[in-house]
Amino acid sequence: MVTTPFKRADRLGASIRDIVAELLRARISDPRLRSVMITHVDFPSDLQKARVYWYFLKGATPAKVVAAETAFTKATGLFESAVARELQLKRSPDLQFRYDKGIDHERQIEALLDQLGASKLPDDAPR
Repeated sequence: MVTTPFKRADRLGASIRDIVAELLRARISDPRLRSVMITHVDFPSDLQKARVYWYFLKGATPAKVVAAETAFTKATGLFESAVARELQLKRSPDLQFRYDKGIDHERQIEALLDQLGASKLPDDAPR
């Protein structure tokens, strides 16, 4: 028997990410959720709750993040019922939507590295 390097939580997370992303694309018309991308889904070890991480494709402001969090909270039931219907699990996980701050942190680090690199260039080097 060949074992796979992926855990059940990884496979389940990928399926939930695909289902939620498809719903956002095809069925959710809330303008607060336009240009939202699902980045990944994490589970605690018991698989009872799924943390669905999302991010704006186009500039996120604090006000847009709060508005999108409110929209996700309002639509959680729709997402959970779609996940339960599609995956046909005995117990479907509760979904918790969270803004993915990791991408913001990554961009901040890149900007800092760019500043450091630019500050180390000789005065006559093109910038």
